[in-house]
Amino acid sequence: MKNSTVVLLMILIVGGFSAYFYFNQTREAAQPVATRLPSRIPAPVVEEEASPRHPVETASTSGTPDTMLPPEPLPALADSDPLFRDLLGGLFGPAVLDRYFRSEHFADRFVATVDALPRNELPPKLIPVQPTAGDMAVIERGPGYLLSSENYARYAPWVELAEGVDDAVLLDYYRRYYPLFQEAYQRLGHADAYFNDRLIAVLDHLLAVPEIAGPIELVKPEAFYLFADPALEGLSAGQKIMLRIGPENADTVKEKLRGLRTALAGPE
Repeated sequence: MKNSTVVLLMILIVGGFSAYFYFNQTREAAQPVATRLPSRIPAPVVEEEASPRHPVETASTSGTPDTMLPPEPLPALADSDPLFRDLLGGLFGPAVLDRYFRSEHFADRFVATVDALPRNELPPKLIPVQPTAGDMAVIERGPGYLLSSENYARYAPWVELAEGVDDAVLLDYYRRYYPLFQEAYQRLGHADAYFNDRLIAVLDHLLAVPEIAGPIELVKPEAFYLFADPALEGLSAGQKIMLRIGPENADTVKEKLRGLRTALAGPE
């Protein structure tokens, strides 16, 4: 399995949510990030099944005996921040970790973010990355705007960052620490649901985003930009992210998402 859950979601979280912040700077400023996540975050009603459709093996199964991760007991979810901080720091480096990530309550943030991608909005307190500095580049055209292609180049480093991580190790991490993600998902209110099933549904949702030919028109009725086309503005937060990162980055992400979907659950 060349693709892994964490590497692809990092592309969306780091690159995509950078785009999210560019489009919602005013909303973010008006809604400060909470220092603690609530023990139960309201979530929309989703179809839940007692038995998982796409079960995850929780043991390390890839690599050779010399490269596989040694067995270790899992910490309690409430005590897992040091674990994920060490994992992220080892994968991306301390400088990247401190500059881009919110490592506190990372498992909760990661799972809540995945769960929220098909919704209309992503509450800022859930997002596991720091806001991106700078202003979004737009081109004024008459009473409206066009999304400038200069924005797309901003997200290429995030794609390269994710692609540079050892996917086999990431897949081992996801399998080994899946019980923590599952527990975090249950804390959202999905007591009888399976997080990996939700992930597969989210992947299908992201892959269904429409492809837009030509520049994207924007309007700015208040302090933040919106898509001028009501059909695009009506898309989910996750599908809007796929549009905002630009067609080339989106094609790269989609290719990886398809590979991930096949690796975790078979072809669509």
